[in-house]
Amino acid sequence: GSLELAEFLRQERYEQVEFCGLVSHICVFHNAILAFNALPNAKLILHQNATASFDEALQHHAFELLKAFWVELVWVNLAQSVKIYAFALLTILMIYSA
Repeated sequence: GSLELAEFLRQERYEQVEFCGLVSHICVFHNAILAFNALPNAKLILHQNATASFDEALQHHAFELLKAFWVELVWVNLAQSVKIYAFALLTILMIYSA
C-alpha cells in the first residue's frame, strides 16, 4: 500500500474513493485498508472486474475481508473501467510527481 496515497486522501478529505488495479489481494487490498483508515467516513468502492490477481482464491478472500471494512464491491462495464483506470493513473502520477 502507498502511505503517500493515504496521506493525500487524509488531507483532501474525499467523500468517496474508488479502487481498481493489480494485484487485487496485495496492492489494491492494502490501499483500500489505508483509505479506510485515512477517511473513516468515506464511501469506498472496489471495481471487482477492474482488478486482477494471479491467485483467484486469495483475491476472493481479500474481497471478503474488504466487505468487513464496508468496502462496496461493484462491477462496471468496460467503458467505465477504462475511465477508472485512466483516472487512477492520473491520480498516481499527481501523487508521485508532487
